[in-house]
Amino acid sequence: MENDRQFNVSLDKYFAYPDPSRVTACVKSYKRCPFPEGNAACLGDTNGWKAASGRTFDYLETAVFYVQDGTSPATLDVTDLRQYSQCARALYEDEYTDFDLRKSFSLDVSSLWDLNNPDPIHITIVPFNITSGTCGNANSIKFQTERSLAVWLSPDEGETSDPGDGSVYCDVTVNPDDCLNLPYWDIDIDSGDLVLYGTLTEVLENNAAAKEINIFIPIDFDLNLPINNNLIRFKISDDDGNSDSCLKFVQDGVSECKVDSTSVGSYQTKGNEPKPTTAKIVVSGLGRIDGWNALNSQKENGFRQIDDWDFVAGVDVNIWKDNAEWYLNALLLSLASTSSSTAQSGFAIDISGIEVAWGSKIGRSPVQLNSLFASDVYAQTSSHPAKLHDFKFVGNWLDGSDGPDIMGDGSYSAFTYTHTSDDNVKIASLDTKREHSTLLQGGVGCAINLGSDGEGDIDNSVVNGVYIHRVLHNPNDAFNGCGGKGGVICSRSCGKNPQGLVDATVSNLYIPELGTSGTADSGANSVAVPFGIGVQELGLHCGNTPANDAYPIRNLVFQNIIIHPKPFCKSKIYDNSGNVQWGTSDKPSAIFYDEANSDLATCNFREPVEFSRDPAYFVCGFADKDEAEKSCLTTAGVGGLPNVEYDIGPGVDANIKFPVCGDLVPSSHPSGIPSISASPSGELFPSTSPTLLPSRSRSP
Repeated sequence: MENDRQFNVSLDKYFAYPDPSRVTACVKSYKRCPFPEGNAACLGDTNGWKAASGRTFDYLETAVFYVQDGTSPATLDVTDLRQYSQCARALYEDEYTDFDLRKSFSLDVSSLWDLNNPDPIHITIVPFNITSGTCGNANSIKFQTERSLAVWLSPDEGETSDPGDGSVYCDVTVNPDDCLNLPYWDIDIDSGDLVLYGTLTEVLENNAAAKEINIFIPIDFDLNLPINNNLIRFKISDDDGNSDSCLKFVQDGVSECKVDSTSVGSYQTKGNEPKPTTAKIVVSGLGRIDGWNALNSQKENGFRQIDDWDFVAGVDVNIWKDNAEWYLNALLLSLASTSSSTAQSGFAIDISGIEVAWGSKIGRSPVQLNSLFASDVYAQTSSHPAKLHDFKFVGNWLDGSDGPDIMGDGSYSAFTYTHTSDDNVKIASLDTKREHSTLLQGGVGCAINLGSDGEGDIDNSVVNGVYIHRVLHNPNDAFNGCGGKGGVICSRSCGKNPQGLVDATVSNLYIPELGTSGTADSGANSVAVPFGIGVQELGLHCGNTPANDAYPIRNLVFQNIIIHPKPFCKSKIYDNSGNVQWGTSDKPSAIFYDEANSDLATCNFREPVEFSRDPAYFVCGFADKDEAEKSCLTTAGVGGLPNVEYDIGPGVDANIKFPVCGDLVPSSHPSGIPSISASPSGELFPSTSPTLLPSRSRSP
């Protein structure tokens, strides 16, 4: 499949300014329908990747460049090898430019690079055709929704040599056996259980005193083995002679071995006591962890995520052997460590540069970093932060293959690029910070899930800078459509966690339109429900456990959120448990603008949540149409419509704050029109190369 390229991408770099040198990319391709079996050729449900226009997203190509120290990217050249499209739009964060694919045209990227302190650059390119005009000034644009190109420029190639600091170091192209083992079966002597061990087991067992495990995956190398310290444990039945039979199973892999129960764990040492490693785990490089073999095995054999196993006591483990081995191999990057207790002292898990691809359907993310879903050790790992930087997660066309579960209080990510059908950015730990996240979002999950279905705490967490370059939420979808409980930003909470959803901020989110809303070609992107916040007791993933008696939802702040595709549905505020403690007038449940810098007396609302364009409109939480017409706002003035739907029971006030302006009718340049934060100018890579982007405060 890697030969099925549709684009050619090259980069001119300045080694000694002003003389550029051309380099080619490391290119990978991801087809949604990679198999030859007709209707069975595709991954997942087609509706999961179909926009409201009926157009699908079927192909992603990725190109990664390493821009070494002392050099600077100059221009990016892109060619459509299939010659399907005349033009393309290059999206970088919340800005874009249009360019011609038919002739030599170079995108000037030099202005995006700080030579002294460079950040990664993640660009999404979407082709289109025009009926008249030029690519940069077309009268009519029709986006080719079926395919996109991701281009990544990385300033760090990873830990290329042994740092000599006493850590266990391995380059997977040179000495992989020093860090990784093939998964294997064994009898745990202490517990007597039959166990399938993950790929870090031996290095952790043999280097129990090591302070760090350091794994390097170089550019253009595919690691066809997961990196995990998981295990799958089977309780051996007490039948006479069964223990000896299970020992024979370990030796030959086929002898009968009766087992009573199974569980997934994340242990360092063997035995009954769950104990994650105390070593810091570092994985770096610009190579790829390739999950294709596990994904293909699941398709061919119908393997199921472990939550769906109909396990019966006394069963022969051979019935589940292949399924267990598939599941362990599908945990592509799954780590638990108690190395560091704060971000200031260092992260317990530190992942940078790499690409993780082709996630299987496992009911959660193939990337688990001190995750609460590793319930056996989360009490120990929950206070130990993990980090992702310049991380890419692509080829995840299947639902049940979520974006990374990066947890542990104080966890941090920056410059991530994630492509998934299911929940994408998930916040489920205290003091988490996620910034500069570029998303390609399918139709099954939410772009941002606050609380991870109500499982985790989110206090003092911040999501800042979310650029959803592709989103395919359909109004008829059962989860994210007008009748569901999802949305671009959702909670979809079961209400079990007594801490609720409290004190979190989402800011600087952008969704480009990529088509004309309300027309036959509404284009590449579509939004159904913008916000879905609340509790759905006994809902999806909730099991039979009822909601907690008191579940607070308070001080959720949403600001400078620009959603250009006009939503098909209203936002949802809901609670079927009757147990939600909604905010008060002093501390609202949710605020949809920057309250601290707004002047309500003059109707000057800073950084509001904004929908559509020409005119744009804002959150209007009145249920009454007349009230909305008198007080809600659009960029044309006062006179909005209700766009929030409440399902919280009679007489209950959800206490949300949104821009209102009484009966004030704004003048031609009114304070009554909310100020609009920088929207895309369409001049991302101008020839004059001005400074376009604001300076960024750097986090660890």
